[in-house]
Amino acid sequence: MNDSRLRAGDFVEVESPAGNRFLRFVGKYKKGVPYDVFGVLRANVVCDSTAQSLSKLPIEYFCTSAASILLKDSRFKKIKGLPLSQFSIPTFRERYGTGWHILEPSGVVPVHQLDNQQRDLPILELVPAEQIVTRLSTNWKPSDDLLDSTEWFIKAISQARRTGWKGFTKVSWEFQIDERRDIEVVTKRLSDLAKGCEITTSAEGSILTITVTPQADALSDGPWLDDLEKDLSNVADSMGARILGHEIE
Repeated sequence: MNDSRLRAGDFVEVESPAGNRFLRFVGKYKKGVPYDVFGVLRANVVCDSTAQSLSKLPIEYFCTSAASILLKDSRFKKIKGLPLSQFSIPTFRERYGTGWHILEPSGVVPVHQLDNQQRDLPILELVPAEQIVTRLSTNWKPSDDLLDSTEWFIKAISQARRTGWKGFTKVSWEFQIDERRDIEVVTKRLSDLAKGCEITTSAEGSILTITVTPQADALSDGPWLDDLEKDLSNVADSMGARILGHEIE
């Protein structure tokens, strides 16, 4: 089994269908949930797999994952590296409801749409081994992924349905609502949208969670979910609310 302990400067050789690629561990992102930060080394550069040669390769972009998980996968092989000179963890962007958070050193900057410079920022997320291999095989880069969490969720539903997925049995959305608003009024408006479904709510401060379960005779992959998603987004926009995330069962 690979040693899962990495030191800044170590390399990871990744076996992919398009040929072997290399990552370099540069350190940890320590604000909030800690992530291991890797630099993805430039592809299509002829070199051997020694640390001396790999250390000369430029970094194309950064990604975040967990070394302890990656190195349990036989496609990921640790190569002892060379110590890094002074290195600063880059600025990341993070999906957040119907927009993004730019994680600047000075603090979080919320944005609804990314500008040209922000599109190139690395994404703070736990990238699993399979997805890293896929990205390395297709020369993926951060600017290829511009979907916020709500858009990503809808895309995932569409893709799953095309491959025979039978649908949800329960869906929960979490909203952040202006604290000045009457939580009961908001709850009633959301409940009115879920006709034909069972809906339960819970609230803590300005955070409202709604859970929707289709009736037994409803198609769990039917149009009710598409319509509800659209209506919830419209209501959220009209109330100045923000969808923080979702959970499926």
